[in-house]
Amino acid sequence: MAPGPVAATDRRHRRRQETIEEILDIAVQIMAEQGVAGLSVGEIARRMGIRPPSVYVYFPSKHALYDALFARGAQLRSSMPPTPSCCSGARSRVSHPRHRPTRPRSS
Repeated sequence: MAPGPVAATDRRHRRRQETIEEILDIAVQIMAEQGVAGLSVGEIARRMGIRPPSVYVYFPSKHALYDALFARGAQLRSSMPPTPSCCSGARSRVSHPRHRPTRPRSS
């Protein structure tokens, strides 16, 4: 029995999402290696073995790619467990007893 139109649509949607995730993974790799300024659609395409215009099928602009990267980062950050209060930033270092600044003693 041949798959119906719904199965084919689901398969295409799943494949599209996998390609988007692959593009984002490669973009993160490039930025880790070369910095944010090193990210280019051409480099993403080269690493995927496709032509640069094909990337624009998934992201209409480089800004849309950056938006997706930021959204992914925000989602990952929100899924992380909370940082212990003693280690959550500069303010905690000041209030933590080990990190309290010492005052000069008056003579």
